[in-house]
Amino acid sequence: MDAVLSVKDLNVVFSGFKALSGVNLDVYEGEIVTIIGPNGAGKSTL
Repeated sequence: MDAVLSVKDLNVVFSGFKALSGVNLDVYEGEIVTIIGPNGAGKSTL
C-alpha cells in the first residue's frame, strides 16, 4: 500500500535556527495521525 502523504528528510531553517531536521513521515489511507509536543517543538512548522 502506498502512503497518501509522505515526507522524507524534511529540514526547515529560519534565519539560521534549525526548526526541523530530518523529519520522515508516512500516512496511509484510513489512519488518523496527531502531532503532539511542547510549545516551540515545531508542530505548526511541520
